[in-house]
Amino acid sequence: MGLSSAIALLSPVTEVGRGMAGSDSCRRPATYPPGVPTDLGGGLHLRAVRDADGAERLAAFNAGVHQDEAVRALTRWRLVGAHPTVALSDFLFVEDTRTGEVVSSLGLMLQTWTYRHIPFRVGQVELVGTHPSYRGRGLVRAQMAVIARMLDATGCLLRAYPRSPLARKVIQAQAKWSIAK
Repeated sequence: MGLSSAIALLSPVTEVGRGMAGSDSCRRPATYPPGVPTDLGGGLHLRAVRDADGAERLAAFNAGVHQDEAVRALTRWRLVGAHPTVALSDFLFVEDTRTGEVVSSLGLMLQTWTYRHIPFRVGQVELVGTHPSYRGRGLVRAQMAVIARMLDATGCLLRAYPRSPLARKVIQAQAKWSIAK
């Protein structure tokens, strides 16, 4: 069985779980994510997923923007608590309030890894996407600024980002250090 088939078995999901709230060393503060919601201007609002409806909207958006129905199932799996280290509020999206459509999104996986039996916190950014009509407006950059605050708030020491030219550009614009090629 391929990955798409295995992930498809996980959907549809009808319950929303709480993820790892309180069960992992990457605890989320009460005001998490910090600075959300945010008015980005021009009818665009940056929000965090808060409920099952938001999770389903984001799953549908991700399937469309990534042009892969397996991504819908993966997004659902991440968001509904089946994944032990993800909470709903770990996923951000930009909504065009004029149309009610999700136009950009990304997610954060908070994890604890170990190296030589020493645990450390890691935040991994994933499922990054923007509708083609909304690209070039700084939407991922705005979401990544919130992600940086989220990682600071949870005490994650290591940050893992997607490897792409756009991700490199956005991360270097925010970082005080350089990314090795």
